Amino acid sequence: MSTIRLTVAQATLEYLKKQYSERDGTAAASMAQVVPKNIRSKRSKMLRGLSVKKRRSFYESQLGNNRTVLFESENKEGYIHGFTDNYIKVKTPWNPELVNTLHEVTLADIYEDGLVQINFVLNEVWV
Repeated sequence: MSTIRLTVAQATLEYLKKQYSERDGTAAASMAQVVPKNIRSKRSKMLRGLSVKKRRSFYESQLGNNRTVLFESENKEGYIHGFTDNYIKVKTPWNPELVNTLHEVTLADIYEDGLVQINFVLNEVWV
């Protein structure tokens, strides 16, 4: 177990997978020794916590950098979300003109919800 923890803790993965479940027709369904669900849930919770910490650490390491963002199409509680070219999730106040456009931004800060605040570098839109 300690070897696995060390390996996962050192991983550079941005997101970690959810716990597995046995489904008919899969190898997991026919295994003789199954990890109890309560243990799987505990391990899954630990991995999700590690994933949040690693994502936050990665986001913090990118603050001040310029990146290209592709904005999505939904208005989410007055904000438009997007992803940088290295998969950092950002948000800025809703503007329908940003939908499905690329913009160069500076990663400025991290909001309380964990998404990154941006400042626009160029007014130029790439389509």
